[in-house]
Amino acid sequence: MSANLVHVPQTASPVLVKQAKLFADLPAQLIEDFQQEFQLIKWHKGDYIPASILNERFFVMLDGQ
Repeated sequence: MSANLVHVPQTASPVLVKQAKLFADLPAQLIEDFQQEFQLIKWHKGDYIPASILNERFFVMLDGQ
């Protein structure tokens, strides 16, 4: 795993989960269930993200490219 990976010590809030278009129209209860399983991870511009992590986890980008 990349040394540049920053784990934010909290789970995603329902408001944050709803920001992802993929989840925006889901019922509130389902979003709350999802958010308990999500982790916030922050990468900075120029960070290297190893391809192996993309095979292990599902990512939803909320900001950036």
